[in-house]
Amino acid sequence: MTDKKRKTGIGLIKSLHELASGDDVDNSASIPIEEVYSYLKKNNIAHNQIISDIQDRLNRMKAISKMDVAKDKRVSILAKLNSALPSQTDLKTSVKFLIDKIMTERPQLASAYFRKYESATENDLESLYQDLITLQELDNNDVEK
Repeated sequence: MTDKKRKTGIGLIKSLHELASGDDVDNSASIPIEEVYSYLKKNNIAHNQIISDIQDRLNRMKAISKMDVAKDKRVSILAKLNSALPSQTDLKTSVKFLIDKIMTERPQLASAYFRKYESATENDLESLYQDLITLQELDNNDVEK
């Protein structure tokens, strides 16, 4: 069966319920689960496979949702990077300021960035600045959660 022909998880559950209980949808709470399993078994319906399929679909939907959120955050961070790039003369000052800001919370990381800063050429400073801004944005997003 192709994905196009497959029902959504809710539709599949509803169809299964209607199959087990007839047209009386209000009756669902009164049907013992053993009776439903018996009905499914008698009609050769692999309920374990249905449950597994629904779980797989829900997991895929969650993964897609998480990826969409991550893509949105990435686009936001990149937009901030592109609009916030200081002039070449202010770049050294800005990088140093960001490293100092990191020093209070993560001194080892700040030390590593400072070593890069000391040996960076002017072309490397822009990349270093973007890395520091991205790190700051990611930290801000983590705090907001």
